[in-house]
Amino acid sequence: MMKCLPSLALLFGLCFFAGRTAAQNPSPPNVPPIRIIADFFVLTAPQLDEIKGLLETRRAAVEPLAKQIDAKEKELGELIRSSNPDASTLGSLMIEIHGLREQLNRAHKEFIVGFEGVLTDEQKNKLNAVRRAARLDPVIHAMRELRFF
Repeated sequence: MMKCLPSLALLFGLCFFAGRTAAQNPSPPNVPPIRIIADFFVLTAPQLDEIKGLLETRRAAVEPLAKQIDAKEKELGELIRSSNPDASTLGSLMIEIHGLREQLNRAHKEFIVGFEGVLTDEQKNKLNAVRRAARLDPVIHAMRELRFF
């Protein structure tokens, strides 16, 4: 536990500073998220190109799946609201939706693995710090709401 205290203090300090800075100096409204990521991780041009390709691959996989899920969920909702829904059809739709969601999750996991594969060790350390900081998001929001900072 004592070994974790300096890391936690640094992480909390970064979150506090980032929250204060963001509140005082919000990001310019037209800065694309990919630019913010590139600047934060100090990505090289080849890394950035590869990540853009990974994002496009994920988008191409996820969009049709999301549309199929929406259509199946709409169909499921209509069936549930019908006067005498067929249990077999309900079950089949639920299984189809579950399968589509699993495909969507796989596409996201493939993107994450690819993204991590592009990063250097130093950049991976930054990514891990961001992941740890993200777990503090609810705390930061609560503290902001209560005006702790």
